[in-house]
Amino acid sequence: MIKQVTNLTSVTLELGGKSTIIIVKDFDLTTAAKRVMYAKLINSGQTCVAQDYLFIPKGKEEEFIN
Repeated sequence: MIKQVTNLTSVTLELGGKSTIIIVKDFDLTTAAKRVMYAKLINSGQTCVAQDYLFIPKGKEEEFIN
């Protein structure tokens, strides 16, 4: 006997990437912050290329956060 499935739900599975973002010293931090947030939050962060690490030039941390 074959049971009929009546409730199918699409899912996206995290496949385990450890992507890194590197921001170079001459790149605009506002643009970088917008792009980082978009990339991290797309699909609620549940993609294998969602970033986990951020490297930013020393002294630029507060500016990036703001």
